[in-house]
Amino acid sequence: MEFILILLAFAAVTGIAASSKGRSFGGWFVLGLLFSVFALIAVLVLPAIKPEDPYLRPRQSAGTGIRPTAPSTPTMSGAVPLRGTGTFDQMVAGTSRRQDVLENIASQNRARLYAVLRREPYNHHDPNAVAVDIDDRHVGYLPRADAEEFWADADYIGIGSDGAKVPAKLVGGTADAPTIGVQLDLQWPLERR
Repeated sequence: MEFILILLAFAAVTGIAASSKGRSFGGWFVLGLLFSVFALIAVLVLPAIKPEDPYLRPRQSAGTGIRPTAPSTPTMSGAVPLRGTGTFDQMVAGTSRRQDVLENIASQNRARLYAVLRREPYNHHDPNAVAVDIDDRHVGYLPRADAEEFWADADYIGIGSDGAKVPAKLVGGTADAPTIGVQLDLQWPLERR
């Protein structure tokens, strides 16, 4: 019985140490159960996982549609403007979950909207995710297949952590189509304007 308590203690300490370094508590807890002191030593030796850029960190305000930004850097200023086709045929996924944000943006009746596309390598659902923001508010993601192409093109043309800026328009929000969506004027392969 004492042996089991000691194993659980090692597992808990290993999981807590891993969590404090940005690693999985559960995964390291299991390793702590299996390898006790060796897992604890391993996690203590491993470096902490720290995103180098505040825009690449996981959103801490999930569900609100508002993503934290670094106060010293305006989000649109460093974004690379991209060339479009003029057709606004690039759909944005996940907009149905952000209707309150999109309704607020739509109520402003602006002639021009711009979206910022940013890579999210620390997104736990998809490490290739590309977030779409309008007015510093999260409105959705590029579809998975397009996000992978975005990553490849972005590296090639030098899009950094400030992301890319593209014209956007809202669609829907009518009696026929009550859900508001977002379409982007984006050309493939990506090209700087």
